[in-house]
Amino acid sequence: YTLQSGATFTSVSSYRGYDLDGFFEQDGTPSRLVNTGKVQEQRQYSQEFRLASPTDGPVDWIGGLYYFNEKIDEQTRGAFFAFGVDTIALASVKGESVAGFGSVNFDVGDRSNATVGLRYTSDKRDFTGSAGYLGLAPAGIAPCLPPAGQPFCPYTGASQIKVPLPVAPSSSSDGTTAGDLTFNHRWTPAISTYVKYARGYKGGGFVTNLASTSLGDPVDPEYVDSFEVGYRSMLLDGRVRLNATAFYLDWKDRQVVDFDPVRVANVARNDKKATSSGAEFELTAQLSDAFSLDLNAALLDATIKEGFITKPGVGQVSLNGKDTPYSPRASAGGALQFRRAMSDALTVAVRGEVNWRDSYFLNSE
Repeated sequence: YTLQSGATFTSVSSYRGYDLDGFFEQDGTPSRLVNTGKVQEQRQYSQEFRLASPTDGPVDWIGGLYYFNEKIDEQTRGAFFAFGVDTIALASVKGESVAGFGSVNFDVGDRSNATVGLRYTSDKRDFTGSAGYLGLAPAGIAPCLPPAGQPFCPYTGASQIKVPLPVAPSSSSDGTTAGDLTFNHRWTPAISTYVKYARGYKGGGFVTNLASTSLGDPVDPEYVDSFEVGYRSMLLDGRVRLNATAFYLDWKDRQVVDFDPVRVANVARNDKKATSSGAEFELTAQLSDAFSLDLNAALLDATIKEGFITKPGVGQVSLNGKDTPYSPRASAGGALQFRRAMSDALTVAVRGEVNWRDSYFLNSE
């Protein structure tokens, strides 16, 4: 809605959700040895109000309010038939987030502009859950053998939990201010550079997928300071686009999800400190009216500076100096595309791509 002053008011309302029912055959053999599975139901609602100024002057701005509400109900199963163990974890998490934000963009001379943004976020989450053993052969409780073609015995209620585990309800509240500062300079109409600093935040949560006393363990909020410089250009009358970016990220309490081979589950935790630095390059060229070429390359150094995992019977194992998961040190790609309009109703396009990336770790360890 456009006000008489020229400012624009926007309201965005959203309701969505999903239902998940799946299992994983973890042992990778024809025998039924280890099955894990998850049933999850998620529903969320969000509302955002924004008020933005016109953008045709030397200063433009935007401000707004944001509200988010979410509920997740989750059931996690772990059946270790080879050891006579059948576990279940039931978790429910309710989350609520409220934020206020604003950003101002203003000209600095004829060829430069700066942007300043701030956002305050308040998060609250509540956890309730229960866990235990449906079967535990060492305690004399035989696990149920599932019907043919089923990964687990059906779960019908709490009376099936033969050995309960203590799980306490928990709550967490976080509030922080984040923001960004960007300065952009246009050297020519086709070439510009920029520098940017940003402070980012990701709210905390809880471990929800372990049939153990770790169910409900808190995951701390994540904070990151990001520094970035970039070069942007359109060359040769717009036929060639060349971009380059260099960045450095400094994390505090970085949230990580690792696969735990002892618990046979993905487990959320925090690395106290981690850094990531690198560079990215991108080239797009229109070789002719029909052919175009895309090339890209990236270098990355992402390292855990302070972190550990806990192993049964071993204790804390340091992760200091190890690469963060899914962080290849180098990657590159290219594509060649042919595109031609054969008529007003028919366009033919053929594209071939080649992508490469260096080896990387799947887990922090």
